[in-house]
Parts: sequence; C-alpha cells; structure tokens
Amino acid sequence: MTNRKPSLLRRSIHALGRLTLTLIVIAAAAAALVTGRGVLADRAAARPAPEAAPATPVTIRRIEMQDSHEVTRRFSGQVEARQDTDLAFERSGTIAQILVREGDVVAEGQPIARLDIRLLQAERARLEASRAAMVAQIELAQRTNDRQAELRERGFATDQRVDDTSLTLTRL
Repeated sequence: MTNRKPSLLRRSIHALGRLTLTLIVIAAAAAALVTGRGVLADRAAARPAPEAAPATPVTIRRIEMQDSHEVTRRFSGQVEARQDTDLAFERSGTIAQILVREGDVVAEGQPIARLDIRLLQAERARLEASRAAMVAQIELAQRTNDRQAELRERGFATDQRVDDTSLTLTRL
C-alpha cells in the first residue's frame, strides 16, 4: 500500500464543509435565541402586573444625643478557665480528701486537698525514737568521758582511753 496525500482540492472541500456546518449551527442557535426571547416576552405580557404595595405610615421623631447605649445579650455556652494550673504536693502520697470541686474559686493559701499522712506520721515517730536513742548515747558517752578523765587524774586510766571516749562523744 502506498501513502498518498489527499489532493489540495479535496482538502479545501473538507475545510469548506466544516466551515459551512459551523455557520449553520451558529445560525440555528441565534434563531432559537430570538424565537425563545419572543416567546418569553409574550408570556410575560400575558400575565397581569402585581399590585402596588400599600403605603407605609411613617412617624417622625426628634433625635436626641445620648452619652451611652446599652444592649442586653444572652449567650449559651461553656465558660473555660483562662489558664490551668498543675498542682503538686511537696511530698508524694495518697490523697485522703479533696476539699474543692472543679470550678470553685479558691483564695491564695486555701487548702484544696489533704494527703493521707499515716506513713509520714510513722516515719516521724521512728525518727523521734532514733533521736531519743542518740541523745541517750550522747549522755552515756559524756558520763563515760567524765569518769575516764577523773580516773586519769588519779592515775588509773591512760590518755588513750580518755582520747577514745572524747572522740566517741564528738562523733555522736
């Protein structure tokens, strides 16, 4: 098969046919537009015109200047705090009682919760007992040191023994 180009005449006929078809479509659209406009104008003319609205009475008032203007408005919604504050205790523990509710207004220094302090009380009692035992040991070391110093003056104790009791007292 050989590739042959259409002749110039044939191409010109095709172009002329396309142009003619385009012009026919444009002419048909213009005719439909003019006909439709006329039909719509006839239908609008056939309907009666609406009645004029009655005149609205107007009252005249003198304008007076005022210093302020108040408007009452109501809004529905939820009020949110401007800021949140994280709270913490100086010592960790279990909360025994919460004294305020969310949204309550609290004053500075007002307690808002109480910790369960039973473990802290037990620790305090243990420390107080330990302190009392330490005070008793100090008193015993003081008495021992005094006795050893007196015995050294009489020649019955060595300087080493007095030094030992003095340093034990200092350590306690």
